[in-house]
Amino acid sequence: LGTFTREDYFEGHSARITHAEISSDTVKLITSSDDGTIKIINLDTEFVEDTIVCQEDSTVLSFQVFGKDQFLYAVHSNGNVYLWSLKERRIIGEVGNSAWYSSSLFFDEQPNDLYVGYDSGELRRFKCQDEEIGEDVKERKIHELGINKIGMYRGGN
Repeated sequence: LGTFTREDYFEGHSARITHAEISSDTVKLITSSDDGTIKIINLDTEFVEDTIVCQEDSTVLSFQVFGKDQFLYAVHSNGNVYLWSLKERRIIGEVGNSAWYSSSLFFDEQPNDLYVGYDSGELRRFKCQDEEIGEDVKERKIHELGINKIGMYRGGN
C-alpha cells in the first residue's frame, strides 16, 4: 500500500460534499454538496468555473456525468432521480418515481441504460432514448424496462 498525502485543497462548498467526479477530459472536478449546489472546478486553475443551485427542497446525493460532460443523472435527497443539463444549468427530465427513496445510480452510456438503486433493495433499469421533436431539438425519453424489479436485497440469514 502506498502513502497518500494531500496535495490540493479546493474551497467552494459550505457543507458536506456528497459526491465528486472527474470530467472525461480530466480537466474538471464536478462536486455536489449538502449546501444545495453542484460546482464545476477547473483542476488546472483551481477555480470554480460554475455553480448550479439545486432545487430548494433537495440536494444532490449522488450523480453520474455523461454525454461529453454536458449532462448528469442525479439522485436528489427528495428521493427522485433527475436528468440535468450542465450547459443549461437546469433539470430537463425526471426518472420514474418510486415509493422508496433512490439511493444510487449507474448510467451505461453505450446501450443508454440507467440503473437506479432504491433504499428498499430494489434495482430498476431504465432505457433512455433521444427523440427528435423539432429541427436540432431532441428530447430524452426514459422508459422503465420490463419487470419493475430486476434485483432485490433480501435480509436475513
